[in-house]
Amino acid sequence: MESAVPDAVQTFSLDILATVRDAQQQHGLRHGDYQRYRQYCSRRLARLRKSLKLPAGDRRKVHRKPLTPEAIKFDRCLQIPLFEAERLWAYAMQLKSEANTDQRKKFSQFSKLKKAARHANLLETLCAAKADAKTKLEAQAYLAAMQGTLLFELEKWPEAGAHLQGAVDLYTSLAGAAHQLPEDAAVYTAKADELRPQLRYCAYNIGDATAVEDLRAMRLRQIGGDDGASDEIDSLLAQTRSDSRAVCEVVWQGETVLVRPPKLRALVAALEELRLEADKAETDEAQISIQESLIKRAGEGVREAQSEPRLQAWVAHTKLRATIRRNLLLAAGSGRKPTELARLYEAVTQTLADLQQLCQAGDTATQAELAAQLALYRAHKCHQLSRAHFAAKRLPECLALLQRCLRYCKQARDARGALTAEEQEAAEELARKAEGDQYSCRAAALLSTEDANVGETDGQFDFAELQAGASSKSTSSSSKRQTAVPQLITLPPEFVPTPAKPIFFDLALNHVQCPDLTDKLPREAKGGKAAAASTAAATATPAAQSGGGGISGFVKGWLSWGGKK
Repeated sequence: MESAVPDAVQTFSLDILATVRDAQQQHGLRHGDYQRYRQYCSRRLARLRKSLKLPAGDRRKVHRKPLTPEAIKFDRCLQIPLFEAERLWAYAMQLKSEANTDQRKKFSQFSKLKKAARHANLLETLCAAKADAKTKLEAQAYLAAMQGTLLFELEKWPEAGAHLQGAVDLYTSLAGAAHQLPEDAAVYTAKADELRPQLRYCAYNIGDATAVEDLRAMRLRQIGGDDGASDEIDSLLAQTRSDSRAVCEVVWQGETVLVRPPKLRALVAALEELRLEADKAETDEAQISIQESLIKRAGEGVREAQSEPRLQAWVAHTKLRATIRRNLLLAAGSGRKPTELARLYEAVTQTLADLQQLCQAGDTATQAELAAQLALYRAHKCHQLSRAHFAAKRLPECLALLQRCLRYCKQARDARGALTAEEQEAAEELARKAEGDQYSCRAAALLSTEDANVGETDGQFDFAELQAGASSKSTSSSSKRQTAVPQLITLPPEFVPTPAKPIFFDLALNHVQCPDLTDKLPREAKGGKAAAASTAAATATPAAQSGGGGISGFVKGWLSWGGKK
């Protein structure tokens, strides 16, 4: 428990900036949610007052016990004016964001900031009487920053610049004194960098023309840091553009659109400047940060340009193009899962579809370009989904997605005039990857098995056993193997001898010349026709003898070669 010490020797210590920064980062300001942070400050104040026995009143009446140096008994007493100031400041920033639609909230914003400055002054007074040297300097810097913020919103540029410069100097001195504690030094340096854009804008309004270039340089340096600081710089740069008096123009669908209202001129100038900054960015993180600012500003511009349909279409086109670039930069980063990449490519395809609806149907060149890009990024999406299915062992789905990926790649490559050389090369490279992944998928499907112990030796199949088939196995084992491992056969099959009844045709007998046996035949006593007939019959060939019946006799003799004579 905290113990009270005699006032003569008692000093208190509080890390004001570290306490505030931790509370802001953990309770809403990381995402710009001022309402959540304000409500947290209210709850914390209630807990502090209850534990320190410094109530703000009862249910019927608010009666806060005034904080005086004599009432400070513990370190935590200094947190009461600190979080009172933080609560009011967060309330003022919330009203500032809402004042775009309701100008009456401006007056409430100024009132809250004035009260926040009073509580910051009370904190500085208490620290001057009861705190150590480091806490005193932090309280003075906090008061200077709060008063500078109030005067900045009241557009009192010289006074605001003086207070902000004092806060920057104090935080820089604290960072130099805390060189042995790098974490504390980093907190002080970050706070000083956060105040410098407002300081340079004050210098610009006083008459320093070089302040705008300093703001742009600060915007490029805000990479991977506090998003709130980047938004603040963007807001300040937007205010500098409102002084433009020249008529600007944009080109949309081949037509020139003149922009005359000052508010819309500032919008066009902001978008063009962000596009130029994106071209100058050297790292992907810088590109992503600028593209996100461009998307946010273009989203606001779509509502602002409702009275100018063609300008509104140009702003919407700029927003969609920036969204595509941002998503492609995120997809190009390393360490993302296939499912995350698939979602990013899905967002790209959806944005391209919106662009197709936005552009005129008569612009065939733009429509062909968008159709080719749509096919390309659909192929990317199918490829990433196939990787996810392959990792999950869903091989049929993987193969189907790879085949669809190849079809989309073919559509993109066929539209050669619509894609850039880089996009054409990307389509060809993706097609090669998809073809290689197809072979891997088919091989995995062939080698996959439900039973790791069947037909497998050191991670490979026993092909001799597979070729032998299931003839030597039981019926149950054979059926199990056929469902788990595919059987292999040899194509073309080998020739083997086959038993069959032989077919024989004796066709050579018809061409055999038999010997002359005339001298062996008995002779008749009388000559004449009988002797001549017998001589002719004896000298005739067997073919002539059997052919007495013509062709029918020949066939009969051929088919009846085995009959009795």
